[in-house]
Amino acid sequence: MEYQTSRSPLYQIPIVLTDSRPLHPEDIVNVDLTIFLDGYHGDTSATFLLPEVDKRGRELVEATKEALEVGIGQCGPGRPLKEIGRAIQYVPLTHRTQVQG
Repeated sequence: MEYQTSRSPLYQIPIVLTDSRPLHPEDIVNVDLTIFLDGYHGDTSATFLLPEVDKRGRELVEATKEALEVGIGQCGPGRPLKEIGRAIQYVPLTHRTQVQG
């Protein structure tokens, strides 16, 4: 079984950290776990807010949760994948954030 984890301090794009940087009370931490086992692939992710995350950071996390739910709502048999992107593209605008990609 192979696995890899990543965490993202502050507002950075998730990267795999191999250093010993301590977490700070204002960090947003994303833990992403991917497993390959017996020819199957599983992936899960969770975001944790440390105690001193500012309002902007909390709003960012809420916007991403909302986008996830909107995207899931577009999934179903026969639905084109592009409908997910089409549906979630407006979520950042309602939260005064933007998509990086």
